[in-house]
Amino acid sequence: MRLMSVDNDILWARDRLGYNVRLFRAQRGMSQGRLATVAKMDRAFISDVERGVVAASVEAIARLAHAFKIPAHWLLRVHYDVIPPANFSPARPPILLLMPDGERRDASAPAIGAEDIASRGLEMKDD
Repeated sequence: MRLMSVDNDILWARDRLGYNVRLFRAQRGMSQGRLATVAKMDRAFISDVERGVVAASVEAIARLAHAFKIPAHWLLRVHYDVIPPANFSPARPPILLLMPDGERRDASAPAIGAEDIASRGLEMKDD
């Protein structure tokens, strides 16, 4: 099941982008500073992207992809075929929901059930 909300899709995309940037950076043994230099970006921005606190532009995503030598769309997809390095953390990206009251909640938490979601005015659909 997937929540139908533009805000949740935005949060998912930010979290996925951040997770993948960190994953590809760790695979290549790059520091945030080195990635920033290669991508011609600010190191603080790289950190913000990895934490999912900023909305990266299409240009920023393209610059990051170019630095990693991968297609840009790889930064937004789920990679079942990529094994994270042993020193990689987090083990999984958080799946965050933006609730109507502005609260961010982890969708994998057991407290999030169909009744809880419905009581907050969100819809669910089967994928």
